[in-house]
Amino acid sequence: MSDIWLNFIDKLPDAVVLTAMITFIGFFLAQTIALICGSLLHVTSGWTRRVIRIYPFVFRGTPLLIQLFLFYYGLSQIEWIRESIIWGILGTPVGCIILAVSLNAGAYSSELMLGALQNIPEGQREAGKAIGLSRLKILVLIELPQAYRFLIPSLSNEVIFILKGSALASMITLMELTGITKTFIAKTFSPFEFFIAAGLIYLLIGYALSQGFRWLEKKYAIPGR
Repeated sequence: MSDIWLNFIDKLPDAVVLTAMITFIGFFLAQTIALICGSLLHVTSGWTRRVIRIYPFVFRGTPLLIQLFLFYYGLSQIEWIRESIIWGILGTPVGCIILAVSLNAGAYSSELMLGALQNIPEGQREAGKAIGLSRLKILVLIELPQAYRFLIPSLSNEVIFILKGSALASMITLMELTGITKTFIAKTFSPFEFFIAAGLIYLLIGYALSQGFRWLEKKYAIPGR
């Protein structure tokens, strides 16, 4: 049994690195999506706004696992996608899990971004207009910097949400932390010990991330929020 554990520990660094890569790339892309989608929801109205809202409605209303399976198994059935340049990304398990967690988390984050932008007093927008700023400049120079200060406490939850979502990568053959754990459970029939070990590692990563965002919150968040 000790040899099995040594083998497990030996494979952990690569698994943790893959988990971290999925988490950080997924978080960066999700926040990019949230920035674009949340801003568009804030500045548009009418049918344009309704069309944009389809994205968060679909991705918030369906399970992440279903979305992942659609990307991994479903997109491969579409010939023009297989022949396009994006197949270099979508044709890999890593590309599919990052796409799935990014779009899923981005849908939630876009609503948070919209709420943060709407929380900014209207008087600040009026002041921007009064000095001749365009709507885009008001958004970029006045609203977004404040919105991110409102959002810092929520971003910690979002990155941990993506960290936990990365565990679904094991469902499409990736050997990240959960995938490695399931492999050793299949060899030893000892789910209790290995799942506890994996859970503790996720807990440590999540704790480190939350502490990092807590530092950011103390440094940049708006007092009293």
